Amino acid sequence: MRAYQNTLAKKREPIKKDVKGLESALEEMDDHLDWKETLDMSVDLGEVDNANDDIKRELAFYEASVKAVMDGRKKLKENGIPYLRPDDYLAEMVKDDKKMKMIEQKKTAIEEEKRQKLRKIIIRNKNKKRSNRKKYSRR
Repeated sequence: MRAYQNTLAKKREPIKKDVKGLESALEEMDDHLDWKETLDMSVDLGEVDNANDDIKRELAFYEASVKAVMDGRKKLKENGIPYLRPDDYLAEMVKDDKKMKMIEQKKTAIEEEKRQKLRKIIIRNKNKKRSNRKKYSRR
């Protein structure tokens, strides 16, 4: 607690705006990069009647975001840049490959068990239908 109080007691230096430094850094930046290097998108936010109306303002942000995504996907397709993961892609995770393999095997086993149960139900229903046909055909 004392260390925290000592930190609070120290006076902070005022933040200095280094405008010249920022401007020189901005000039050094290469603004001649291809779009695929930056993926920047600019979308018109449109007019919001009342900026204090949270719902309308959030809706405007949402619509602008959706438009930017749609435009971006279109631009990616035009430039031949893939943006979807392949079906067999496994993202890097905290779990190691051994654990992921066990999870995949368990998932496969559960799916197989479901298929077997469904198969048994189908066979049971077929047998019921056959026995019903035999009952009614004897009469």
